[in-house]
Amino acid sequence: MDKIQDVPENINAIFIETFAAYQYGQNILCAGGIRAIIEAICKDKGIETEEYTNTKGVTKQRKLTLPEKIASLSEKGYITENHQDTLTNKIKVLGDQALHGLVKFPKEELATAINIIKQTLENIYTLAELSKKLPDRSGRV
Repeated sequence: MDKIQDVPENINAIFIETFAAYQYGQNILCAGGIRAIIEAICKDKGIETEEYTNTKGVTKQRKLTLPEKIASLSEKGYITENHQDTLTNKIKVLGDQALHGLVKFPKEELATAINIIKQTLENIYTLAELSKKLPDRSGRV
């Protein structure tokens, strides 16, 4: 699999390694890589922590869980709510079960998950760059 246009180099590297794991039948590593890509997207978009005020009135930082990070991607407009649901309840869970439960998913499921992640990357990065090449025509009839 080739690099995906406009995706940061470190995320592309994870994607390519994840696809290689898929091709070589390393299903657990592939599923873990798919989950890692979601984490990397969130990190790239600055979605890792949130501020909160404790009972003493002191503002602190709290690390977000992956579902909270994915929700923030949706809140910030990077993905739709339907996409959020897919990433949280299907893709993340697939990675969790592979890594924590050593579940080896069928190749067909992993192929679908890879396609979803590829489309996620294209929607967040490639589409955003392509849209910058078009002039804003809003307000024109």
